[in-house]
Amino acid sequence: MAHAGLWATSAEILAKAGVRYDSTGVTEAIINGFCLQAENLINCATKYNWSDLFTAPATTTTISADVWHLLGEVESNLVGIYIIESNMQGLATAPYPSRIIAEDMINILRDAALRGMSILRDKATQKFMLEATI
Repeated sequence: MAHAGLWATSAEILAKAGVRYDSTGVTEAIINGFCLQAENLINCATKYNWSDLFTAPATTTTISADVWHLLGEVESNLVGIYIIESNMQGLATAPYPSRIIAEDMINILRDAALRGMSILRDKATQKFMLEATI
């Protein structure tokens, strides 16, 4: 199955989930579902449908690549959280050293996602992103 996330690649997402995520339980189909959830959350929270500006994963013709990667930052942080949460034990062969470490990873990703969402909610930022030259 091909990756269907609009703003973040599977590689970016898995890097944020860390090397100990449960790779037996996290398939591309699950990542795609998590990406849809994150993209919808971003669209609703910012009250702007960013998804309509994109025609294929990680490409666009209507918004500058110089600014749209902020969407990927937020998406990859959120999906990274979802992946860690899906199995807080991690891999059987290389589990998270403790639940506290998994929770710390989630907190770091959550803080970055909230910071990015705050920036994206600002109408001046949205205007800037939409008017940036391609």
